[in-house]
Amino acid sequence: MDSCKLVLITANIGSIFEDAATMLDRWFHEFSEHLLRHQPDFVALHCQELGGKTTKDSMHLIEIFIDKLLSCTALNAFDRVRIFCDRDHTAVEKYTALANFYFVSRRFTRLVELYNFKDRSYMVVTGSEVICDRLEEHPLARKAKFPKDFFPNFEWSRKGFIRTRWRLGGRPFDFVNIHLFHDGSNLVALQSSPSVYSLNRRRALEFTLEKLDIDRYDEAPLFIFGDFNFRLDISQLVQDLDAAKEVEEHRLSDKKKQLEKVVYFNRAKKPILSIGEKAFDLHENHEQFELLQNYSQYDKEFAQFERRLKEVPVSFPPSYPYTESVHDGHSYMKTRCPSWCDRVLFSQSSEQLFDPRAPLYYGVIGADVCMGDHKPVFLGVSMLLPDSRQSGGSA
Repeated sequence: MDSCKLVLITANIGSIFEDAATMLDRWFHEFSEHLLRHQPDFVALHCQELGGKTTKDSMHLIEIFIDKLLSCTALNAFDRVRIFCDRDHTAVEKYTALANFYFVSRRFTRLVELYNFKDRSYMVVTGSEVICDRLEEHPLARKAKFPKDFFPNFEWSRKGFIRTRWRLGGRPFDFVNIHLFHDGSNLVALQSSPSVYSLNRRRALEFTLEKLDIDRYDEAPLFIFGDFNFRLDISQLVQDLDAAKEVEEHRLSDKKKQLEKVVYFNRAKKPILSIGEKAFDLHENHEQFELLQNYSQYDKEFAQFERRLKEVPVSFPPSYPYTESVHDGHSYMKTRCPSWCDRVLFSQSSEQLFDPRAPLYYGVIGADVCMGDHKPVFLGVSMLLPDSRQSGGSA
């Protein structure tokens, strides 16, 4: 039976636009080396925070990013390209800053088709096309921003999803790019297990999966990959700190005496953990997050969806928040609890199509270099295809 080798990548690229002159070339070098090493037939790159934190000031950088991607040496052998890019930052109620990039190698000679959601039919994919305007109305993609009541304090932010459907050699696949809500405050997250932020993410992901379930289109194997913003359960993590023998609260000197920071000390009166609204510092042990056995037990958010979605076992360090120093590819910032925010998940129907003859890869790109505050996460997998005589043969 034939197969198609996929490389599926999720990358929150917001921070690389802060120092684009340095970071873009570095980011694309690692991206290119990764593709040259794996030699896929099909590449799906799902990006979040395209253009950075202030898109209106970096529209020209979005064009540079797309141009660099299209001229990437590692993609020279890819003759079919489709790009779906949400860049209209003026449409606040619709804007997600998501971008889906798809590339098909000329080595893959089977028929490649893209689904038209309006006509409910497939169209053959040839050449290259970049689609950036009025994406919510385009028939080849389905874009949605989460309802306003999902957003903390009902303040719009760039969170939602973009879905496309492909048919590769007669086999349909849904690819969904998603960006869920972040933790607004470490101190708020500390108050409960699960945190209010975790519950909000669960609600948004349930909303997404229900949208996929209740639409009028036939079911297809699903890959959903993006920045899920899954965070460790820091409330439970703190409770399990055996070394923590003393707690000290720091409060602001205003009338409200608002909590500013919590510091945990060991028997020797040395601080072992400090938590503030945007501070998370394990002091001497901060880099121990690379020791997965110590912290993976607090990575609980995906467990709520294990009946509907699957994931290859995680064997890489948390993908966020890495320092943005261009000379440091390993250290975490002391702002948030390091977590596996960026994931590639899939349905059971997708898992059943994994080619058992081929290796399976799940990890990060640029493990040893600065890639911004998020390391891109990838899944390399070969998918079984129907016999070419049953699916219409070659393109």
